Amino acid sequence: MCRGWIIGSREFRGTVIEEHQQAAGLGMRRTEALRGTREAIWEETLTTLLKRAQTTNADPFGSILAS
Repeated sequence: MCRGWIIGSREFRGTVIEEHQQAAGLGMRRTEALRGTREAIWEETLTTLLKRAQTTNADPFGSILAS
């Protein structure tokens, strides 16, 4: 198939369009579900790095600027 063209009966075209719409919707739901997981990982990584730098999220540059 070429982009924008579905060759076949009306029934076949309808089925293909429906399957593509379902697949696109599934992708969006997965993206939303993964967002929370990514944010939790980023927060954990930030906390670890801030501890390593001996500072806090409230004042991330405190130890650097005080020197």
